[in-house]
Amino acid sequence: MKMTKVLFGAAILGLVFGFASCKQDDDPNDMISGSNNNYTLEYTNDGSDVSRGYNTSTLKHAGALVEIKFTEVSGNGGIMGFIFDYEQTNKKSTFDVIGVRHDGAYYISKFEDIVDLQAQNFGAKTTAADGEPKETEIVAWSNTSPKKLANWDSSTKTAYLWIVQSEDGSQYDVYNLTSDMANAVEVKDANKGKLVYKDTTKGDVVLPTPLGTIATGYTAQTQKKYGVYANVYNKSTVKGTWKLLGSYLEANVIEE
Repeated sequence: MKMTKVLFGAAILGLVFGFASCKQDDDPNDMISGSNNNYTLEYTNDGSDVSRGYNTSTLKHAGALVEIKFTEVSGNGGIMGFIFDYEQTNKKSTFDVIGVRHDGAYYISKFEDIVDLQAQNFGAKTTAADGEPKETEIVAWSNTSPKKLANWDSSTKTAYLWIVQSEDGSQYDVYNLTSDMANAVEVKDANKGKLVYKDTTKGDVVLPTPLGTIATGYTAQTQKKYGVYANVYNKSTVKGTWKLLGSYLEANVIEE
């Protein structure tokens, strides 16, 4: 029998995630700083409009375990997000997003044919002609009654997100883990498998129900770029961090 294993924990220290320095038009107010697997948001928005920052990676992956933490929020707050399945063709960007607000509210969407990263909602509409900026809502946002993360840590304002492409490449699943599960060092069964604790006496832990599933249209596992983004609302300060705790790059196949 073949078992596919993907390593986390200590092994991750030897990996370089290589998030690129953001271009000026992607983060005009220099809200996001950092490199490799650690990024920091620190910005006070004294203006009347939302300030947006965006940063894409240089490496390609098929999954990631990311910690999003809000360390300071005042005023109207804002959103910290994680971008995956990113590609750009003919100056048009296509990517998937999970955005997390400072109170644990979230949304998941696919954006296609984006040309203006600074536009509200990336300039996308849910109904658009072919080639125009389009949003497909996987988990829709609601200002009045948004959905909340199942395992949002309200005391530390932290979310642990495990985003993984299925073994056949046909879909991404987005999970919200507890802090204990986020200490996992290994994924058994690449097709949405089980997390295994560092402390093996705790045994295998089955993943929770996905927050959302996004069809890719791929017929095989396909690695794409990742990124981080933030919205800081008007008259607000938001500070926070993104930490890439693990990345699904390639599997070591072990004969058993």
